[in-house]
Amino acid sequence: MSDTGSESWEHLEEPVQGEHTAPTSSGAGGTSPSPLHLNVLVAGGSFLGKSTLVHNLALHLGAHPQELGQPREPGTPLSSFASAPDSLATRLPPIPLPGTGRTLVAAIQDTPGTGADRDLVGHLRCVVRWLLSQRQRDYEWAHGASGLAGECLGALPHGATLCLFMVQPHGLSACELAYLYALNRLVAVVPLIAKADAHIDEELRELRGRLEQVMEARADAEGQPAPAATFRFSPAALEAVQLPPGSSVFSVLASRTLDELVLPDGGRVWVPVREYGWGSVSSADPAASDTLALKRLLTEDVWALMEDARDRYSSFCSAYEAAGRDFEPLLERIVGDFSRELGEAGDVAAVAASGTAAATPPLLERRQEEAHRTEQERLQEALAAVKADMAAASPDREPPIGSAPTQQSSELRAAAPGAAAGADSVASLEASTPGSAAATAGGISGAKASSGSAHHPAPVEDANLTFPLLVTEAEGDAASMEDEAHSDLEAAEAAAEAAKAAVEEKERAAEECWRRRWKRLRKQPNVPEAVYLK
Repeated sequence: MSDTGSESWEHLEEPVQGEHTAPTSSGAGGTSPSPLHLNVLVAGGSFLGKSTLVHNLALHLGAHPQELGQPREPGTPLSSFASAPDSLATRLPPIPLPGTGRTLVAAIQDTPGTGADRDLVGHLRCVVRWLLSQRQRDYEWAHGASGLAGECLGALPHGATLCLFMVQPHGLSACELAYLYALNRLVAVVPLIAKADAHIDEELRELRGRLEQVMEARADAEGQPAPAATFRFSPAALEAVQLPPGSSVFSVLASRTLDELVLPDGGRVWVPVREYGWGSVSSADPAASDTLALKRLLTEDVWALMEDARDRYSSFCSAYEAAGRDFEPLLERIVGDFSRELGEAGDVAAVAASGTAAATPPLLERRQEEAHRTEQERLQEALAAVKADMAAASPDREPPIGSAPTQQSSELRAAAPGAAAGADSVASLEASTPGSAAATAGGISGAKASSGSAHHPAPVEDANLTFPLLVTEAEGDAASMEDEAHSDLEAAEAAAEAAKAAVEEKERAAEECWRRRWKRLRKQPNVPEAVYLK
């Protein structure tokens, strides 16, 4: 990667003739500035605010809100980018660069997020194909590698100069790391932490540090060291925008809400703001977002970017000509190198998904257990009510021999006003448990709640024998239901244990895979960054 240091910053103030300037065209009115093309690619995950950032960055670079319109809605399909990438491009009005004899001509290319497509390799192939096709257009426009236009910084109009790669606000996933490295082989990459307002300053500093460590410690699919060396602006440029030297990861805040600000000279600018219950935050506030600093770096440290783009164009020309002026082999080489790594990233996502699915059986188990417990409690209450009615209605002694059944039944009703309630309990048990003892024995069949009187069965010779029979059979049905509930719980527990074991096995396999990679990484000496298409 290119890191030109303070020398590139000095070239902005006093450009060296023939290196950072291009021949100007002459006309009736004299000379006119030559264009300096800055083509920015915005890529990354879905729903991170890429399209909103494109809109906001265009505002900071001088575009008017009426010309830009509203930011594109999220969820653009990959097919739209593949068939008509220009429909996702935002072209800005020329920006004069005083003292350089050049005019900055900037364009920002939006892309669909990686989360909008399940085929990660296919998504990468589509974006890499676009990058290579733009290089091919420059090659044809400049009449090959020997054309003078390729040596003039910023003269090539099509190739991407820089990629702003949006990273999730909670860290860098394996998929994002693979994407970042793949794009880094074709274009300078600057990682941006999306939704900067999701963190406080200390959290952002820690997250930047973790991202830099992860990118530095990256290994390829074979376990070999392959750090994702992102683009670094010159120390002087970073100091000018009040960012720490060596900063390579930035945080941005984007918004669809605009606020009009009046400048001291009477001019007016539109600034994106985020509205909260306690007030608003501007994306132009350095304490809240690096968006404005990024805009200044793109325009004030532009020569470092142009030198990097020139070197990459030269490398492309060599590889393109070696492939017979066909970029398809280059495309397959890049995508092939990362297809395995992206596949492993997809496996990790699948493991996470299976872990989520495996969490469902315990939840189902708890719900089933609660339902069974509730049913058992209801049955126990019904049985307790029947026992209480039986105890209240039955005398302690045996009934006299030869007593009339009707008289005994009448005595039983007179002595136990709650007998009807007991019948209701048994009827309720019968209704909840088809084929229960109450139905089988032909005992108490139900109660008429509207009249308050219960329908009693035909008289029996001994009520003291009938009630215990009903209770015994009802208890047997309750025990049977309890056994069935326990069987269901045991089956659910077995399914949950099996799912848990499967997830643990996948986690152990993934952990062992990464452990082997780190072992190989520690055994390897420090090696320089891989060359283009190596």
